[in-house]
Amino acid sequence: MIGVSFMKKNLSVLTDDEVTMVFQESVRKAIERNRKAGRPVCGYDSVLKKSYILYPDGRKEYA
Repeated sequence: MIGVSFMKKNLSVLTDDEVTMVFQESVRKAIERNRKAGRPVCGYDSVLKKSYILYPDGRKEYA
């Protein structure tokens, strides 16, 4: 159900910046839902320039 709010919007009347904001909000909500459900989520460490998986127990594994 990623992007439920994204799918309800008429994208043809939004600017590129508005579409980006709607998409970012949808992704943020999906990540939060997965965290609450106890599922691991992916992220990106911009300092180390590596992706990682963050587990519910707080463990972080770099890919």
